[in-house]
Amino acid sequence: MFGEYLKKVRRKRNITQLEMSTKMGLRSSQYVSNIERGLATLPVFRIDEVATILKVEPEEILEQLKNEKIESLESKYITPNTTQSETMCNRLYEHIKTKTLSVYEKENIRNKLKKIERYL
Repeated sequence: MFGEYLKKVRRKRNITQLEMSTKMGLRSSQYVSNIERGLATLPVFRIDEVATILKVEPEEILEQLKNEKIESLESKYITPNTTQSETMCNRLYEHIKTKTLSVYEKENIRNKLKKIERYL
């Protein structure tokens, strides 16, 4: 979870929630606390700001946010009792989440999705 990552790095840097909030221009530490507890999400426009405060690369934060989203989708849509079509979709999903796709790959995926739709 991104909140756990944020808390771990913040503590490693010896930054309190209040100090971080102040550096972000916020009046209270509640927002940072909410992110750490999974009650709020970090908006995209704050990624560079948080990266600077934590002294990490923005890409590291993006990767953490991406992983959280993937985990959320997996838990929501992938179950033990999947059909053959769903299994094909899951495999395609696994392929997509691990790659930056070229135009050719995107077209290939569209074609595979059309084949899958025939079975649904």
